[in-house]
Amino acid sequence: MRNYFLILLLAATAMSALSRPSAAETFPPITSQAVNKECGDCHMVYFAEMLPRRSWINIMKDLSNHFGEDASIDTKAKSEILTYLVNNASDVANNRAARKWRQGLGANPVTERIITAPRFIEKHDDSEFTAMWKKLGVKSKSDCVACHKEAQQGIFED
Repeated sequence: MRNYFLILLLAATAMSALSRPSAAETFPPITSQAVNKECGDCHMVYFAEMLPRRSWINIMKDLSNHFGEDASIDTKAKSEILTYLVNNASDVANNRAARKWRQGLGANPVTERIITAPRFIEKHDDSEFTAMWKKLGVKSKSDCVACHKEAQQGIFED
């Protein structure tokens, strides 16, 4: 009889854990082959929902000086990437991730770095982030995968 109750308790606990909403922030998959290839050749492919339109336009404006690197690509790929980023930007898309990332942007949102976006700052308290950064040997705040192992799949676990 005792084992029966233990099994019921374990089953109820497992069912409860499965039905709980995830604490992860998730992004829809990136559907642009050009974004995945061209951006992913040099760094993690960031999700368009992380920045507003104007930011993506500014970032794509001068790829010959892309954060100190020459990231020049052909005109067709650049156009496809810009179109994808602008159409899925945080101030355009209406999925959950976009809504969260557009909070706190203000009337004229422009930030050229994801790490300066209000959502990033909100989620990465300096003291906590710095401690974790040192512990994990993170080389850069833009190295999402160092802490968020499923970041490239659009899953950012807290």
